[in-house]
Amino acid sequence: MLGTGLNCISAKRQPENFSADSIAEIQKHFEVEKSHFEFINSKGKPDFAKHWYQPEVHSIFDLFKEVDLEKFYDEAYRPLSGTEHSDVMAYFAMFANAEKKDGETKLEIQSDSFVRDYLRDAFEYFADIFDVCNKTMVLADDKELQEIVAAGITFYKTDMQSKDVPS
Repeated sequence: MLGTGLNCISAKRQPENFSADSIAEIQKHFEVEKSHFEFINSKGKPDFAKHWYQPEVHSIFDLFKEVDLEKFYDEAYRPLSGTEHSDVMAYFAMFANAEKKDGETKLEIQSDSFVRDYLRDAFEYFADIFDVCNKTMVLADDKELQEIVAAGITFYKTDMQSKDVPS
């Protein structure tokens, strides 16, 4: 179903990549399935879903709200999403001294001094998120998970203290 919709979009955007017979076949399949993508919008007009979670909700947050998991969104999904969807400039400190060559800024890591911080933060974010997920759907022994997380945090803290880096 989704593939049919994507093929139809591709055929409309780049018809030169499809034969006339293929376009007709794709359109035929799309006509059969398009009702799965249509809904009546708030203005009472027919519309097509632009995201997989529409029309029932309009954002990922709405999905969490729909099933009473707003706390999990705030405490687990949001921090991970912020990390996952940040662009390279979110790590500006690693690229602050990048040089321009031939009119372009070359994004080369100029210093690895923050790698330890990024690894520690990533470990803590994923540990928190996995902990929340594990409480919802048990995937690991909770006591063992807590021991692993504590050992990881101790490792990063000890490593940073040994190098006189504030934690």
